[in-house]
Amino acid sequence: MTGSTGHGNRWSAWKKIEMAIRVGILTVSDRSWRGERPDASGPALVEAVQAQGWLVVRQMILPDDLEDLSKLLAAWADSGEIDVILTTGGTGFAPRDITPEATQAVIERPAPGLRKPCARPAYRLPHTPCCPAQPRHP
Repeated sequence: MTGSTGHGNRWSAWKKIEMAIRVGILTVSDRSWRGERPDASGPALVEAVQAQGWLVVRQMILPDDLEDLSKLLAAWADSGEIDVILTTGGTGFAPRDITPEATQAVIERPAPGLRKPCARPAYRLPHTPCCPAQPRHP
C-alpha cells in the first residue's frame, strides 16, 4: 500500500485513461447542400478534430434554414452520442445566414467566452483546441 489512502497506483492508472470525445460537425451552406460548391470547412474541421485524437461520429451539410438547423442541433445534443457539436458556415450577414440564431434557439446555457479565443489571431497557435492546424506566423 502506498500513502494513507491505500490506493497504490490507482491514480497513475486513471491518468492513462483518455476520454474519447465524440464530435458532430455540421456545415451550414445553401450552395454546398445543393452541390453547387464543395464543402471545404467541414473536411478541415474533421481533420482538425481527428488530429486531437477525437472521434467524428456525425457529419452533415444542411441549408440555411432556421427550423431544420434548430431541430438537428437539438436532436444531436439530446442523442447522448455526441459530446461536442461544431458548426461552420451560415455566419455571414446575408439574410439567410442564420447559424447563430439556430444555435441560440437550442442552447440552455450560453458560454460566449469559449468562442472568443478562436476569433482572435493571437490565440491561433498550433495544436490548440481552437485552431489545431493553424501555423504560427511571427
